[in-house]
Amino acid sequence: MITTPTTRRLLTAAIVALLNLGSLRAADATGQWRGEVETPMGLLKLQLTFQADGAGLSGKVASDFGGDKREAPLQDVKLAGDTLTFSETIDMQGNTLRIDYTGHVGPKEITFTRHVGDFGTDEFVATRMAAPAAAAGIDGKWTVEFDTQVGKQTYRYDLRASGETLTGKAEWERMGEKGVTDLKDGKIAGNAVSFVEPMSAQGMDLLITYAGKLDGDTLKLTRTVGEFATEEGVATRLRAGASPSTPPAAAPATPSPAPDTAAHAATAPGLQTPPASK
Repeated sequence: MITTPTTRRLLTAAIVALLNLGSLRAADATGQWRGEVETPMGLLKLQLTFQADGAGLSGKVASDFGGDKREAPLQDVKLAGDTLTFSETIDMQGNTLRIDYTGHVGPKEITFTRHVGDFGTDEFVATRMAAPAAAAGIDGKWTVEFDTQVGKQTYRYDLRASGETLTGKAEWERMGEKGVTDLKDGKIAGNAVSFVEPMSAQGMDLLITYAGKLDGDTLKLTRTVGEFATEEGVATRLRAGASPSTPPAAAPATPSPAPDTAAHAATAPGLQTPPASK
């Protein structure tokens, strides 16, 4: 291949352009960042959150200034190469104050300059926070036994999580009866779980609300049975191919102080008192 001085210059320019293109690639600013700003009025703690929004970024700021906490969306978030810019507005004695940020993004730190309207300029460093732990795996089947005022009740739950939404069914056995109920309003955030089991009997609707904490293969549940009682139990995960074992002993029910508990309970399925033998 024969090259001329002009050809060599063009090749050199092309190589330099490719190298510069790599250096101009946007840094990764997504995630949560934490920093502290020494202001003339005291220490300001900031937590900045950025997330992908189409081809750009969006974000929010949570601040703590001497116990005065606020959260607000960020405006005009832009990332060019490793330069991050955005602004926020705050209300200051009835006046709107704009605060502009310019930062240089590194793998673990962002070095910021902060312009507070006409009042001055601050500099601080925000460090990347560890990614929040993924929601604990709750998908699967669980078994639990509740010790109620009218005897033991056995449940098997089939639960599925999608993001922070929890769906599932409850297969129950109580007072010699069996049934399956679709669970409602299920939520999971980290290891915190909640859902509702609707019941209906003799024209009366009853909601059993559950709150739980997931820990590996155990799910500690507290449930409130309408206005009648609060009960606790520990559900265990059923592994594929395993036959249900006897659930852990449940904590005894804590009756509600309502004086008409017995009368109302008599109308709820699974809470009924067996008829007296003749």
